[in-house]
Amino acid sequence: MSWKLMSFIGGVVFLGSCCLGMEVMVSTDGEVKTLVEARDRVRQIRASGREAGAVHIIVRGGTYFVNEPLHLAQQDGGTEGAPVVYQAKQGETVRLVAGREVKGFKPVTDEAVLKRLKQECRGSILQVDLKAQGITDFGKLVSRGFGRSISPAGLELFYQGRPMTMARYPDEGWLLIDQAPKGADGGAFTYREDRPGRLGAE
Repeated sequence: MSWKLMSFIGGVVFLGSCCLGMEVMVSTDGEVKTLVEARDRVRQIRASGREAGAVHIIVRGGTYFVNEPLHLAQQDGGTEGAPVVYQAKQGETVRLVAGREVKGFKPVTDEAVLKRLKQECRGSILQVDLKAQGITDFGKLVSRGFGRSISPAGLELFYQGRPMTMARYPDEGWLLIDQAPKGADGGAFTYREDRPGRLGAE
């Protein structure tokens, strides 16, 4: 059996004049750039009264930054004979990223900040203005885990697919407690090293 390809609406291809099915191609540089747009194209076609048959939303390889949820309702479903399938294009890798790409990292130049850093580290510290890139909700740093109530995490930074560790001291091992002036359950302790004292203003 041969299928005749016929274009119908930007980014949508029907397979055969009798609606054997249709494909919606999603790509980072095409007419349909997100899964939400693909879903809406299918809804438009169905609302026009045209029977779509089986629907395949094919996502080309690339990184897609997801800024809104993909809500699928009963109207978006198919049947056993005419399913609705979302899938990556064969042989291509698709990444859906619910985050923001951050650009413009620059070396730290503020002398007040540099003085709090070790001399050998100062040339390796980078900074970026998140607010200038529209990122204003940083979340909150709260005590989490070990029997504490569940709370949303703050922002995380990923580089080359790996989560970055927040600055801490010490990087390895433990900072040893010197004394517990209010007793074992007093919620306070002292330490002998002076390094953490420079972190208070950070």
